[in-house]
Amino acid sequence: NVALGLTLKGIPKKEALDKSREMIEWVGLSGHENKFAQYPLLSGGQLQRVAIARSLIANPDILLMDEPFGALDIETRQSMQDLLLRVWQKYHTTVLFVTHDVSEAAYLADEVFIMKKPPSKIVEHISVRLPKSRDYQIKKTREFIEYEREIEDRMLSLKGA
Repeated sequence: NVALGLTLKGIPKKEALDKSREMIEWVGLSGHENKFAQYPLLSGGQLQRVAIARSLIANPDILLMDEPFGALDIETRQSMQDLLLRVWQKYHTTVLFVTHDVSEAAYLADEVFIMKKPPSKIVEHISVRLPKSRDYQIKKTREFIEYEREIEDRMLSLKGA
């Protein structure tokens, strides 16, 4: 599953499999290399890791993610958020991440765009100036809580408008 993109690009099978094994290890799925990417063989968090590995192995300039962690339990969600931060640090891929979770937006984003529906259009923009190297402890800082509050306040002000 992870090697598919490389084989479609004409990469020799052995090279594609070797690169996919490296990526599978990097996303924390060692020991699951020969499982089909489907539930219940893999959990929801593991399936998200497969999707990230499959996307990254093709070395994209932009990674689009639409509510990828919404159905995960809180521990798995935090783990996946941390994995995504490591992805950004290692691959420098631009990620367009859609979420309704204010805390997740403040934790993962450098730039938050609030959209209004319908029709969808950007109505607010907030630059998040937290250190690039983040872990969940940052969520306890005053600066992080202020960003959460600012995002939430701007969202709520739009409802009244």
